[in-house]
Amino acid sequence: MATKIKNKVILPGEGTDQQQRLIAALNPGTLKLHDFSVADWMKLAWNFAEKINYYNTENQKDGNWQDFFIEEPKISAFLKGLETDHSLTPHLTLFICFLKLLDNSKNHFNKLTQRHLDFYYHELLKIEKRLPVPDQVHVIFELAKNILQEKLDQNAALDAGKDLLGNKLVFKTQEELIASKARIAELKNVYHHSETNLKRIKACEVANSADGFGKAFPKDDGKWYPFGYAKKEYTMANPELPDASLGFAVASPVLFMKEGIRTINLYLIFKEPFEMQLADQTENCVSVFLSGEKKWLGPFSLKVTTGKEAGLLKNELYFKIELDKTVDPIVGYNPLVLGERFSTTDPVLRFQVDTRSDQGYSFATTFAELKLKSVQVLVDIQGIKGLDIENDLGVLNAKKPFMPFGPIPLKNSKFTLKNEEVFRKKWNELTLNINWMNTPESFKSQYFAYRIDYQSESTADIYRLGIRKKIHKTGEFDQVATNLIVGSDSYFKSEVKLFSKKEWKTTAENMALFTKNGSGYSCELLLTNNDFDTSDSGQIQISLNQSFLHEMFPRIYAMAMQNDKTTLIPKDPYTPLVESIELSYKASADAIFNEVSGSDQSVQLFHEHPFGQSEKYSGIIEDSAVCLLPHYPVGGELYIGLKDAEPLQQISLLFQIFEGSENPEAISFSETEKIEWSILCSNKWKVLTGNFLIANNTDNFLKSGIVKFSIPAEAAKNNTLLNPNLIWIRAGMNKKYDAVCKIIDIQAQAVLAQFSNQNNELSHLTNGLPANTISKLSERIQAVKMVSQPFNSFGGIPVETDLAYYQRISERLRHKNRAITLWDYEHLILQQFPEIHKVRCLNHTSGTSYLSPGNVTIVVIPDILNKNVFDIYQPRVSRAKLNKIQTYINQLNSLHVNAAVINPEYEEVEISLKVKFFAGYDENYYQKILQEDLTKLLSPWAFEKSVDLQFGITLHKSVIINYIEKLKYVDFVTDLKVKHKGEIKPVVSPSNPKAIIVSAKEHPISILQPGCPK
Repeated sequence: MATKIKNKVILPGEGTDQQQRLIAALNPGTLKLHDFSVADWMKLAWNFAEKINYYNTENQKDGNWQDFFIEEPKISAFLKGLETDHSLTPHLTLFICFLKLLDNSKNHFNKLTQRHLDFYYHELLKIEKRLPVPDQVHVIFELAKNILQEKLDQNAALDAGKDLLGNKLVFKTQEELIASKARIAELKNVYHHSETNLKRIKACEVANSADGFGKAFPKDDGKWYPFGYAKKEYTMANPELPDASLGFAVASPVLFMKEGIRTINLYLIFKEPFEMQLADQTENCVSVFLSGEKKWLGPFSLKVTTGKEAGLLKNELYFKIELDKTVDPIVGYNPLVLGERFSTTDPVLRFQVDTRSDQGYSFATTFAELKLKSVQVLVDIQGIKGLDIENDLGVLNAKKPFMPFGPIPLKNSKFTLKNEEVFRKKWNELTLNINWMNTPESFKSQYFAYRIDYQSESTADIYRLGIRKKIHKTGEFDQVATNLIVGSDSYFKSEVKLFSKKEWKTTAENMALFTKNGSGYSCELLLTNNDFDTSDSGQIQISLNQSFLHEMFPRIYAMAMQNDKTTLIPKDPYTPLVESIELSYKASADAIFNEVSGSDQSVQLFHEHPFGQSEKYSGIIEDSAVCLLPHYPVGGELYIGLKDAEPLQQISLLFQIFEGSENPEAISFSETEKIEWSILCSNKWKVLTGNFLIANNTDNFLKSGIVKFSIPAEAAKNNTLLNPNLIWIRAGMNKKYDAVCKIIDIQAQAVLAQFSNQNNELSHLTNGLPANTISKLSERIQAVKMVSQPFNSFGGIPVETDLAYYQRISERLRHKNRAITLWDYEHLILQQFPEIHKVRCLNHTSGTSYLSPGNVTIVVIPDILNKNVFDIYQPRVSRAKLNKIQTYINQLNSLHVNAAVINPEYEEVEISLKVKFFAGYDENYYQKILQEDLTKLLSPWAFEKSVDLQFGITLHKSVIINYIEKLKYVDFVTDLKVKHKGEIKPVVSPSNPKAIIVSAKEHPISILQPGCPK
């Protein structure tokens, strides 16, 4: 019974390991009833011959019989040369032969105990030895060049060479395999790490590489985590993996922008509010790019406005990108030039998030979960000069000064203006700016001689009606005329029409052509798009409402020349000459995610994934839950790209696992937390349910096995998330990366084969069939080019030895296959699970109490000899194995007892000290050696396989000092402190019966400089 003494719990027993199960009394060779050897008999004969008198032929006493035997000191040498010495006397020959014949009876006599055990176990109890278990092996098939598929029947025989007796070893396939050309072409992964001290999203272009980009692994270390990894500290063996490239993109015709000063505004409204701080950091972690003719243009600076500015709500985000005149044209996306996989021909605006920073990670993860309500793209383009212009006389060159209404502008003279960029869009506002050339200072002054009275058709009428005015010396008129034709600068007007919906629509009937602008004149036309559709041959037409009076000039001039000097001479009429003409406009497009369709303008929203893009919206809403960024849940995803695979095929993949490399401390899998398998169908992952997932023998990547599945019919190769030329399989989990084992290799066209005993010698079952032993079928099939066995066989168990048999039955007779005592629990588990090295059973113990009747806690330690262990300093059993042990033992104990199986609680001990090395020893090097030696003291099993892990070990400070000072390179130590569970103690003991003290990962060591006193 547990006893509590000063908060310390003392529980009986220190546990049992596999070696302690061996009972010497069960070994028939331990106690020999007759153990005399030939040498012993010869020694006996020599000594006995001394006691027997020898009588000669005269029947006289003549010494003893020792001369007929070998002297005791020479017996050993005599027996060594017995086989090669041909001078042996006849009587010694007969004597030695007799002694050797005695060995037969001796051996028979010595096996009396074994025969007794065999009689009792075999004859009375009728318990037989366990039969050998055949080993299994994974085999890979490769078809001949022109063969697309080939059926391999179940029980197809494979040639595995010969056994030690020369008999053929045969393995047979365990199921039918339809071999195909499908093979693994690419392996990629994404891992989302969200621990408090490190939050990152990693993505490997080449998963089975050292750096994630394809770098070869170090020699003899080609193992890799299937889902990648993220660590606080990286090493040469585990370098930092690349961060995921995430983002979003918008494509729309409104983004066609060839020239000018261009401003793009992206207005995002979310269904839920978000933290403003996230948006404030956007400028530092988001890069903006636009599709150009020859490359992606950018990155461009980004201005961000949130709900704290511009009157926006807290669920709104406003991006602004400004492009000056020097930026190349923004054109439609061309995948052949720009790469990537956007399913659009419109210009693309890309936002890429830098997830390497904490701000970028927060932005990417937050906006990957917030649902969008709407997206609006607004463009404002100023100063478009690339216009197509023609008038009544023909096509004009807008890049040079031109006469828009011809050399003699008449009433209804007109010119039209076209621009494909502007009129293909549904613009919101359109502005036409015209700067006139060679304009007079004042149109009133220029046309002062042109009077209403002169508009008569007859020259005689003009003479008769002419009004003569006196002219001052300065040339100015002495009175203001009241009958001027051009009374102000706004006299000349035009009618503006817009070609919309295949007809001309008047937008302005009297637009002034000349407005004073500094020393010159300009004209500005502003149109707002109410009900215009210019997408089909859109253009603007400007026609004159009146002439520029060129027809009056000769008449007025002639009249002035025929009258006296007081007659007003007209100035030349102005011929409109455009110095420059520019078009500016504003356009928008939007998508509303709670309606069946968006606005009139087409908008596409894309998610940018680490290895491709996916379209989330293209005018039709299939799922109103649209987020701004792609969402990657916490955990990892492994992507397997299959080449030459076809829909409806069955694919068999071998996953060779580096078993034992998982971290048992990582959160384990439960029945509802298994690895989920999916296949990519038109950019959507379809879960492989029982109808498609035929077999999965990997135990969630904890052991090697085959995953077999059927490819659905809809798994077409038209995806943009990943390489569209492959069929992609995804394995996903929501746990830490090291909750699964590392992977050695993944191969397609695999099948499981099992050894078929043909009266073979079975020694290969002990160590397994070496890799690459099987290379062909027993009966050749022409369609099969190659058969390979890339890895050793596994699972074979040889015939049970006599000693193992006696041990198993003796334990069975004691515990009777029932777990009642501590001894029962420990020996039952050690027998059933040989991979467990040591078991300690704690009665009346639960997770929180050592005085809990009805509860039993079982602490197990794995066998680390020649095994793959995640942490050799703190070896642990995987959670899957713990669950298996717990299920097994709870079937054998009482219904009133609940047994829990756990790993030990390892408590680290840290040693800090100051040390002085002997002269001549390199301090930098031997400081590291001392670190290792301290680790050896506290965790010796990590260095010497014969050393056992033990519970209840007490460590005294004096023992540590004595150990260190005996090291050949250490002169003396001072200020040694032993820290355990945060406290400095002179004596360290485990804090509870479940615990084992181990070495800390690092010990603080200070080097004393020469001259320091002891």
